[in-house]
Amino acid sequence: MNILLGALFLLGGIMIGSLIAKKYKAKYEFLSSFYAFLEYLETNFNFLQDSIKVVLDNKKQSFCNDFNDFLNDLSQNLDNQQDFLTKWSTQQKFLNQNEVLVFTKFFEQLGRLDCQTQIESIKQTKQALSEFVQLAKDAHTKKGKLSTQLGLMCGLTLFIIVL
Repeated sequence: MNILLGALFLLGGIMIGSLIAKKYKAKYEFLSSFYAFLEYLETNFNFLQDSIKVVLDNKKQSFCNDFNDFLNDLSQNLDNQQDFLTKWSTQQKFLNQNEVLVFTKFFEQLGRLDCQTQIESIKQTKQALSEFVQLAKDAHTKKGKLSTQLGLMCGLTLFIIVL
C-alpha cells in the first residue's frame, strides 16, 4: 500500500513539474512564432503584397497551436479588430504586460498602413520582440528544466518518506 501511495506522490510531483515547464515552453513557442510571422510578413509585403486576409489565411498552419488559434480568430474578427485585441489581451495567459503591448500595438496597425510604413513597423516590432524571445528562450531552457527536475525530486522525496 505504501509503495502505491509513494508512486502516486512521485507521479504527482513529475506532473506538476511538467505542467510548470509547459507554460515556459508555450510562451517561448508563441513569441518565436510571432517573430517568424513578422519575417513572413516582411517578405510578403516586399514582394507579393497580398491582402491581410490572404496572409492570415495562408500562414495558419506553420506556427505553434496558440499562435495559429490567434491568427484564425484575428482573421475572423478583422472587422472589429480593436475590440478583439482588447478582449484577447485581457484573456491571454502567458505574456507579460510589455509583451502584450508590443503584440497588440503591431496588430492594431496591421493592414492600416501603406506598404513602406508597414515594413518599418515590422522591423521595429522585430527589434523589440527579439529581446522578449531571448528572455523566453532562457526561461524555457533554465526554469522549465529546473521545474521538471524539482517536481521529480519532490515526488521522489515524498515516495521515500512514505516508504
